[in-house]
Amino acid sequence: MTTQISRLLALVATSILLFSCSKTLRQPEGKTAESLKVAEMIIDAATQQEIGNNEQAEKIYQDILSLQPDNSLAYYRLAALSFENYDVERAIQYNEKAVKLSPKNHWYRLQLSEIYLFMRQPWLAAEQYEILVKQYPQIDEYYELLSEAYIAAGEYKKAVGAIERLEKQHGTSEATGMIKYRIYSMGGQNDKAIKEIEKLSKLYPQNIDYLSILAQTAMTSSDYDKAFAYYKKIEEVSPDDENNIVALIDYYNKTNRPQQTEEYIDKMCKNQSMDFNTKNMVMLSVYGDKVDGDPETFSKYISHLEAMKQLHSQQAEMWQYLCIGYMRILLFERAADAAQRSIALGNNDYSTYQNLLFAQSTFASPDSIIASANQAIEQFPSQPIPYLFKGVNLMAKEDYEGAIEAFTSGLKRSGSDKALREDFYLNLADSYHAVGRREEAFATYDKVLNLNPDNIPALNNYAYYLSLAERDLDKAEKMAQKVYASNKDNITYADTYAWVLYVAGKYAEALKVFETTDIPQDQWSDTVLRHYQAIKQKAER
Repeated sequence: MTTQISRLLALVATSILLFSCSKTLRQPEGKTAESLKVAEMIIDAATQQEIGNNEQAEKIYQDILSLQPDNSLAYYRLAALSFENYDVERAIQYNEKAVKLSPKNHWYRLQLSEIYLFMRQPWLAAEQYEILVKQYPQIDEYYELLSEAYIAAGEYKKAVGAIERLEKQHGTSEATGMIKYRIYSMGGQNDKAIKEIEKLSKLYPQNIDYLSILAQTAMTSSDYDKAFAYYKKIEEVSPDDENNIVALIDYYNKTNRPQQTEEYIDKMCKNQSMDFNTKNMVMLSVYGDKVDGDPETFSKYISHLEAMKQLHSQQAEMWQYLCIGYMRILLFERAADAAQRSIALGNNDYSTYQNLLFAQSTFASPDSIIASANQAIEQFPSQPIPYLFKGVNLMAKEDYEGAIEAFTSGLKRSGSDKALREDFYLNLADSYHAVGRREEAFATYDKVLNLNPDNIPALNNYAYYLSLAERDLDKAEKMAQKVYASNKDNITYADTYAWVLYVAGKYAEALKVFETTDIPQDQWSDTVLRHYQAIKQKAER
C-alpha cells in the first residue's frame, strides 16, 4: 500500500468518525437518504483534498452545507482549507461555526485554538483550552496546552495555575515540576523557580539534572561553596558525567585552584564519552591567551593533546591542533605526521596543508614535498604558497622547466603580497638562468630588486651572473660590494665581489678581498679556491 493511499484512507476514516459525531446522523428516518448522500460527499471531498484538488474539495463542502446548513464537519474542513490558503479570517469564522454546532467536539476546539495561536491571539486559545479542560479533565495534554497559551499571553500566574490544577487532578510529577520551573524562570520569579527544582531534587535524588541546575544557579550568584556541594553530590551519583567534570573545571578555575583544575582537565581528557572538540574548547577557555604567551601553560596544553592521541586518533581536529603545537616547539617531523593524519581523516583546512609543507621543508625529500604541494594545489588551486614549495623542490631535482611553470602559476595567484612575490621572482630568476634564458633571468632579478633593493640573494646572484656574462660590470660591482659590505663573514659573498672585480680587471682589489677575510681556507669551497688561485695569479704578475 502506497503512502498516498494510506494517508487517503486515514483522512477518510477521520472524516467518517467526525461525521458520526456530528448532528447529521441524528436525523428522522426521512432524512436517512440525505445523510447517506452527505456521507458519500464527505468521502469524495476528503479524496479531493488528499490529491491536492482543494478547490473541488471546498466546492463539495459548500454543497454539503447547501443540503445541511448545520453540518459541523463541513465547517471544520472548510476552516482547515481556508487556513491552508492563508485566508485566516474565514478559517476562524468557519471553525467558530463548527464549534458552535458541535461544542463537545474536542478536535474542532483544538484546531480553532491553533488558528488563534497562529494569529497571536493566545488569550482566545486559552478560552478554548479552558473549555477542553472542563470537558476532558482526565487529559493531561489540555492542561499543558492551556499553560502554554497563558505563557504566550504573558499570564504567568495563570500558566502556573493551569499546571497546579493538573497536579491536583493527577498528582505532582517531574514533568509538571519542570514546567512550573520554566514558567517561574520566564516570569522572573527565580526564587520560586529554584524552589521547584529543590523539590524535584529531593523527590528524585538520583536525577543529576536538578542538581546541575542548582549548582549552576549557585555559580551564577557567586555562591561557590553551595555550587561545589552540588557538584560533589553529582559526582557521587555519576562520577564520569561529562557536564559535571566541565563544571568542576570551571569551578576550580574561578576559585583559583590550578592544581585541581589540571586534575579535572586530565580527567576530562580521559573521558571516553566526550568528543575532542568539546575538550579542546574547555581547555582553551581555561588557558585563554596564556596558551600562546606563556610557555608553561602551552606545555600543559600540548601534554593534554598528546594524552588524547590514542582516544581520539580518528578525529581530524585533534591531529590538526597537535600539528599547530608541534610547529610552535619546532618538532617538525611530528608536526608533519600530525598534519598528514589530519588530512587523511578528512581535514580540508588550508592552514594544515601549509603547515605540512613548512614542516616537511626542514627534513623531507624533494619528492615528498612535491607530492604534498600537488595535493595542496589540487585542493586549493588559488593558494600561491604550494606552488612556491613545488617550484623550489623541482629546482632541487634540477627540473628547472617544471620549476618555472610552478613559479609562474604561483605568481598569478600571489596578489599584492609583496614579500611572496619577491620570493617567486627570485626563484624564477635563478631557474631562468639555469636553463640558459639569461635575458629573462636578468629582467626578473630587476623585478626582485624593484620590490626590495636590499634582497641579498638577488643582489649576489645577479652580480655573479652579470660577471659571467661580462656585461654591466659597474652595476654588478655595486651590487656585489653592497652585499659584501654587510656580510664580510660570508665567503660566498666575498667570492662574488672578488670575482666581479677580477672580471672588471681590478686584480689587486680582488685579491685584497680574499686576503682580508677572516674565514679560514679550509672552509672555502672548491669553486672559491679556484677563483682565489686565478685572481692571485693575475694580481702577482
